Amino acid sequence: MSKEHGLTERIIHHAVLLVLIASVLSAGFGNLISRYFVAQRSEQINQLVLDAVTNKANEALVAIEQAINAVLKLPEMEQLFSSEPDNFYRQTILKMKIERDLSDILMYKDAIDGMYISTDGLQIKISNTSLLDFYQFERSQALEEIRALLLSERRRSFSLYDYQQSHTDFFCIVYPVWNNQSDTLKAVMVIMLSKSFAEQLDLKSDTIIMKDGIHTSAPLSEQEQSTLSSAPLNWEGWSVLYRASNQALRNAQEMLLLYSLLLCVVLSLAALAAASGFARRYLAPVGSLSRQIEAIAGDDAHRRIHLRTRGSLHAKLLRFFALLVLVTLVLIIGLVYWHTQRMVDSEVGSELETNTRLMRKQTELMLTRERSLMRSIVMDESVQAFMRSASAQAEQALEQTLKKFVVDNRSIQNIAFYAPTGDLLYASSFRETLLIETDANADIATLQEGNALYLYRVIPRHLFNSINYRLGMHVFSLSPNPEGGNLLGYILLDVDADKSIHSLFQHSLYPTAEVYLLDGAGVDLLAKTHQQDAPDAAGFRMVEGATQQTVEGKHYYVSYQTVAPFGWRLLMTIPWQTYTVQRNHFLLLLLGVFLVLLPSVWSIAYMLSRLLLRDVAQLIETSRHVSQGNLSKRYQEKSNTSELGILAQSFNDMLDSLQTANDAKLASEMQAKDAVIHARELELHLLQAQIKPHFLYNTLRTIQYMAMMKDPSAVQMLGLLITLFRMGINQNDEIVTVQEELRHVEAYFEIQRIRFSGQINKTVDIPEEMTTQPMLKLLLQPIVENAIGHGIRERDGSGHIRIIGRMTEHSMWFEISDDGIGMEPGKLAELNQALQSSDQRQSIGLFNVNERVKLRYGLQYGLTLTSIYHQGTTVRLVLPRIQPNEHPMPAETVTP
Repeated sequence: MSKEHGLTERIIHHAVLLVLIASVLSAGFGNLISRYFVAQRSEQINQLVLDAVTNKANEALVAIEQAINAVLKLPEMEQLFSSEPDNFYRQTILKMKIERDLSDILMYKDAIDGMYISTDGLQIKISNTSLLDFYQFERSQALEEIRALLLSERRRSFSLYDYQQSHTDFFCIVYPVWNNQSDTLKAVMVIMLSKSFAEQLDLKSDTIIMKDGIHTSAPLSEQEQSTLSSAPLNWEGWSVLYRASNQALRNAQEMLLLYSLLLCVVLSLAALAAASGFARRYLAPVGSLSRQIEAIAGDDAHRRIHLRTRGSLHAKLLRFFALLVLVTLVLIIGLVYWHTQRMVDSEVGSELETNTRLMRKQTELMLTRERSLMRSIVMDESVQAFMRSASAQAEQALEQTLKKFVVDNRSIQNIAFYAPTGDLLYASSFRETLLIETDANADIATLQEGNALYLYRVIPRHLFNSINYRLGMHVFSLSPNPEGGNLLGYILLDVDADKSIHSLFQHSLYPTAEVYLLDGAGVDLLAKTHQQDAPDAAGFRMVEGATQQTVEGKHYYVSYQTVAPFGWRLLMTIPWQTYTVQRNHFLLLLLGVFLVLLPSVWSIAYMLSRLLLRDVAQLIETSRHVSQGNLSKRYQEKSNTSELGILAQSFNDMLDSLQTANDAKLASEMQAKDAVIHARELELHLLQAQIKPHFLYNTLRTIQYMAMMKDPSAVQMLGLLITLFRMGINQNDEIVTVQEELRHVEAYFEIQRIRFSGQINKTVDIPEEMTTQPMLKLLLQPIVENAIGHGIRERDGSGHIRIIGRMTEHSMWFEISDDGIGMEPGKLAELNQALQSSDQRQSIGLFNVNERVKLRYGLQYGLTLTSIYHQGTTVRLVLPRIQPNEHPMPAETVTP
């Protein structure tokens, strides 16, 4: 057999088991809720991303559609379509004009990197980047494939095309130009989407894919498509497909599971140490108790046990287990909450940083475009001529040139030119009245210092102008003459932010976000877009990347990017309170898990504590039996090596010693008791012997009187007496049936009725099933005799006696009532007390009956009397109900 563990080891094992159960349950449910919460939060973020991407894609598609319409409206395009294909010279001239106009149209289209137009025998191309040379279209079958596809499917709308050049992917939009009259394909227009637009939409990755309604721009498997979410675009049949990459979240959730398992291990080790300390502290009295019991079992029977302990061991163990459960649940659920919030914060920070980076790229692109515009202006011949000699004729040509730039760029507010000395040469406001502020001199002074070739700053909003930003640069001579490269002056270009950069931030990823765009001096270009309670940008720390900061007592997610090379700074903030409701919802879910698991695991703790202390409970139950006098009860110990085994062995040894001493004492007491019972039985026989002479004397005396009177009833009375004595003198049979006892009463009553000349009557009411019940003989006759002699005769010599018998489940009783003189209350109480104290001096007949019953059956049986003076007396006899074959021995306890 395997060795049983001691109570200390079992407490440790149960504590560790309980902690493992609580840890696994809380970690399991906590991780499930965490995954649900993070998935829900990710779905919301994904929807925000999808909405933002959809808006940007729609803006790009609108710009592309505007560019195509602008190209198709060019007079040169109509002339090109109407010219003869073999007129090569005319087509070449038209091509040069169209390419020049295309350059102007596409210069400020951020979504377009280039455009390629193919007609019969003629190719027109323009590119905003040196990377794009359309070589594949010119030398391969790509264009023929596109033409064949358009002709076969008769496509008349936009469609996507994936164009590869030197291992670089370019996403294209193909637009067919059909001749509605002849239903022929006049031209194929291919618009190359810009790299910046692709970066904004992640079109090169497997995250966001644009779909044209015919085929997607990247192949997808069925399984991959099932994980996508989509949103429709403005062009019919077009949509954006988005597949979020949740690898970082999956890794974080796996780390949460790992952390939970590690915490389970740590808590199990802590439970082991705590249970060891608990056992050493609270099981120490068990050893002391064992030693004291051994002393009692030896020779010190009068020794008393002393234990220094308060409260029950079960209550202490249950409190200890409850504390383990509470600490485990709090730590595990706290870990889940903390790590999940970190995951969400990290996800929000990552998305915020990504959004800020995209906005920074858009801002840089916008500022670069404005700088390119400014460079195009100063490179114009009319501008160069004006800066060399500010004549009236040169100024007139300048105004015509500037109007062309302004028409194509509606965001330009003002263009000003300054001489190298800082004197204003020319200033023009094209959109609104823009006050030429005195700080323009400071801008020119900055350029004159030569610290930078360019100037970028925000013009704060004033009473008469909207918020603008100013760009400035040096104007150098482009003349091929020796004066080429000389400084001609400076240009300041004021741009309306509402018509340029503000539009970039209309579709922020987060609706509650605040965006700050600060120039080098800290002036915010987006100040008017902020909420009234938005904090000042100066309160935030300019730390690259995503951080969490507290400003003016409020918590924010903050993402910061430097807009290079312009010296500006882009700051995006989200109030922490934006996610308070979601955090509270998640916290409530975890609290719900805590409230469900706490009573459940506590129930397990209660059952484990009961199971653990089952042997202790058995020992207590054994001691309870011993305290009630059952010294034969023993505790069945399972082990002699555990604490309880040693204690139980000592306890059993003590009981063996006490049992031996008690048996000796009991044997002595039984001998004395047997002597008392023998004396009482001898006394009973003497009492029975007194009944017969007393009755015989009275009856024979009556017969004598009747014989003297020559009464013929004397013979009958003598026969009844013979019958009566024949039934009574049989000493071998103490037990008779109720029917036999009634015959004895009937013989006696007839004798008495003859004696008193029929003045005494009787009634017997006993059920038939009761007549076969066994009972001691000669119990009813003395009671009837007492009723006649002390009841009826004391009144007037005539009367009635009623005998009633009934049975219950365990007993039977008789009531013998007379209508004699009765007894006064004092006399009645005295007689009942005499029956209880066995004082035979009061009534020999009743005393003998009462004593015989109590001696035979016990003190709970016997006689009781009730009486009403001048109305009668009732004697109640209670006997046990026994089976006919049972002959109970005399009761062990009698009243001496």
